[in-house]
Amino acid sequence: MATNINKSSVLVLDYDDDIFNFELIGLQTVKTEDYKISLAFNTILNFKFKRKQDFSVIQKEGEFHFSIYQFYDEKIDINYTLFSNLSLPKEIKLEDQLLFGTAVTHTYLFSELKKYNYLLKAESKFNNNISLDLQKLKLIIQHQFIYFKKLKNKENLILNL
Repeated sequence: MATNINKSSVLVLDYDDDIFNFELIGLQTVKTEDYKISLAFNTILNFKFKRKQDFSVIQKEGEFHFSIYQFYDEKIDINYTLFSNLSLPKEIKLEDQLLFGTAVTHTYLFSELKKYNYLLKAESKFNNNISLDLQKLKLIIQHQFIYFKKLKNKENLILNL
């Protein structure tokens, strides 16, 4: 379930910083499956996250996929996106002279945020109680608001997530 990217196309993005009209929170969680994080939001905080098509990034090691969950809260007119900062496991072939076989590798969507394995984006402002709400989720070790305008790949936040 990944988005295919035409490898021969080059996309040049010309944007104004005003396009970044959302907030971002980094989530450091216990190691668990993606769906369990989403389920915790849905059961404890009454979100209604649904799995969307994986976001894919092509690097020299190959194509990496990141899970995405979205929820639109009609009551307060806010779209939320929960996405993995750590890619789904990818098996790569080892072709070293001494090693043959495979290995499992990962990559980060935002390498400068390696501390956070998930990111929560609100396409508006988070409600005033979001920090208290996140503390209710036992799977979250810590969270922090992210000043995303300094991220190297911040375009990923507007194009695909």
